[in-house]
Amino acid sequence: MHLPKAAIRSAPLLSGAVILGILFGHPISAFLAHEGAILGDLRLMQAQASLAVLQHAIGADQDSAKTDLAPSAAPAVR
Repeated sequence: MHLPKAAIRSAPLLSGAVILGILFGHPISAFLAHEGAILGDLRLMQAQASLAVLQHAIGADQDSAKTDLAPSAAPAVR
């Protein structure tokens, strides 16, 4: 069986990539997961800030939300 020269030349690169994946795969994935969590937290804070600005713009403070009237709990009389 005759192997192409490209396959013979790429074998060391492929085996090196596999070894690097085994040695450094977990730390890299852990790092990316950590960075993803940080980006998620930043996006959440940005969304909360945008909501606070929007609530302030329409005048819906937390104090006014606390004073909203709830529906009456009185039983209906027939």
